[in-house]
Order: sequence, then structure tokens, then C-alpha cells
Amino acid sequence: MKKLFGICPECEKQELFMTEYKCLRKLMKTKNWIVCKNCDYTIQIEKLKNMLCCI
Repeated sequence: MKKLFGICPECEKQELFMTEYKCLRKLMKTKNWIVCKNCDYTIQIEKLKNMLCCI
């Protein structure tokens, strides 16, 4: 588990952390999630990467 320095888009608190689990099936492989300790907001890292935009 790694703590991130970011603001949660739901509760706007700085309590995000990254978690990871490994599934036994080859189809799922490894999944990474960003979770907020305060409000239980979760988002999969792959989805977050698709939402990011560089200006």
C-alpha cells in the first residue's frame, strides 16, 4: 500500500492510497486501485489514466 499526495474528487480530502491485488487467473492479472480512506472512493488505475489529460 502506497500513500498518494492527491485530493479525492468526492470528499476533497488528501487521504488517497494505492492498493494492488494479484488474481490467480491469468485473465485478470494484477489490478491496481486508488482508494480514499475518508469516503471509500475507489477508481481503477487504468481508468484514471484514461481520464487524465495533459495541457
